[in-house]
Amino acid sequence: METSKVVTIPNHWTSPKYSLGQRTKQGMIVGVQYCLFENLVVPERDGLWRYAVLVSTEDEQVEYISESGVQLPPEKELQSCVWR
Repeated sequence: METSKVVTIPNHWTSPKYSLGQRTKQGMIVGVQYCLFENLVVPERDGLWRYAVLVSTEDEQVEYISESGVQLPPEKELQSCVWR
């Protein structure tokens, strides 16, 4: 039986656009990381999210992709796809 987990994100961070377990063209999202900018010139600038994506289940290969680099498959493909 799965249990629900709650993750609290600080108010001054943006919310992630994608979620754990979500399918992308690259694979399945298995991790989410918030990366803060270490920029003294623009300290109020937000950070960004990057995602650990399982691209191969055979060798458990994971790639890290920025939020802007995540590509969602067409809705029709999502409905017919079963993750193994």
